[in-house]
Amino acid sequence: MDRPTTATQAEGEQYGQPTTALANKHLLTRREAAAFLNVSEKTIQRYERSNMLRSIHLTRRNIRYRRADLESMLTRFEVGGAE
Repeated sequence: MDRPTTATQAEGEQYGQPTTALANKHLLTRREAAAFLNVSEKTIQRYERSNMLRSIHLTRRNIRYRRADLESMLTRFEVGGAE
C-alpha cells in the first residue's frame, strides 16, 4: 500500500481534490490555500506579492485567504491563463 506523501493526502486528499473539511472552510491558511490550488506555499506567497491573490492579515504572522478568491483564481486559470 502506498503511503501519503503530504499531510493533506494523509487527511484524505486524493488526486488534487481538497478534503471535505477544507471544502467547508471560508478562510484558509497558506498551507490550505496551496493544497486547494495544488501549488506550493511559496507560489501562494508569489501570487500575493504580485497582487494576483488577496490576503487577510489577522496578525503579522497569521494570514488567511478567502476560498472564494481561490475559486475565482482557478476559474481564471482554466478559462484563459494567468493575467
